Amino acid sequence: MIKLVPVLLLLAVGASSPDCPGGKGGGGNAQFDPKIKPGNPLDLPFGIYQIVGVQGYAFFQDQATGSEREVYAVELQQRIDTGEPVVLVDVRPADQFDEAHIPTSVNVPLDVLFTPEALVGLPSDGTPLVLVSANGHAASLGAGVLGAMGYNVYVLRFGLIGWATSTDVAVPRPDRTQTIRGLGGPLER
Repeated sequence: MIKLVPVLLLLAVGASSPDCPGGKGGGGNAQFDPKIKPGNPLDLPFGIYQIVGVQGYAFFQDQATGSEREVYAVELQQRIDTGEPVVLVDVRPADQFDEAHIPTSVNVPLDVLFTPEALVGLPSDGTPLVLVSANGHAASLGAGVLGAMGYNVYVLRFGLIGWATSTDVAVPRPDRTQTIRGLGGPLER
């Protein structure tokens, strides 16, 4: 727990190098958005830090001890087929979700996932929550925060790419057809 506190403190304070534009330097690569204002973690009661720290420690201990927070597409499909409770949240932007998504998933883009309105819709009773993104990266980012908040969260390994290649459930893409060229001539799917 003691090792985690400095890391959380650095993340909360938004530590930066003197060479960064926001870090009193002036150099750097100028990729920081000036509209983003740093927060002050001291504006929140200390008890919240304790709760997040304990939850974050427990979540990341699972990672360190081999308790995976990833689920393969085949396992997820089996769970859905047998009716076991699971909530699928696709964290991609709405336009990407509209192009293709896993049946039964709901779209809560990553940029709004942590708003009070979105958090109210997530299961807080221990029901497994599986985050989906294109390749699993954005979902992993969201899972780290939700796990630190105490949610029973998992990431679909390899995201939508993994789902499309590992299951027999087609990802709906109503606006696209695919032409396959080969020995049998062109085919449309």
